[in-house]
Amino acid sequence: MDKEAAATRLFTLVHMYIVIPDFSVSHSTIEITNSSEFDLHLTKQRIIMKDTIQTMMIHSFLHLQSFLQRSTRALSASDDGMATAEYAIVLVGATSFAGILVALLKSDAIRSLISQLITNALSMV
Repeated sequence: MDKEAAATRLFTLVHMYIVIPDFSVSHSTIEITNSSEFDLHLTKQRIIMKDTIQTMMIHSFLHLQSFLQRSTRALSASDDGMATAEYAIVLVGATSFAGILVALLKSDAIRSLISQLITNALSMV
């Protein structure tokens, strides 16, 4: 499965399981008859709470939806040019290593060490 299909599937699955609750209670649909002052106050507080919860749920859903859309775009983004950059980094590293190796092998200390190693190896045989 490619990145774009995986991202689309993830977005679809999350979108299917996230449901915004239906808080269809509004100020005009609640009828209060024969209520005391306290009951009226409680009803108003409940309406405010439901409106607040509805607003919070909608904002949360919108943030999640925008996060999923950004993630989908990031996952399905093309990787063109990445191989070229990786090759360039590897070539610079290999060239640096080769330069250091040549400088070390040209030094007198390394030459004498290598010649001792070869002399010892040949004397054992």
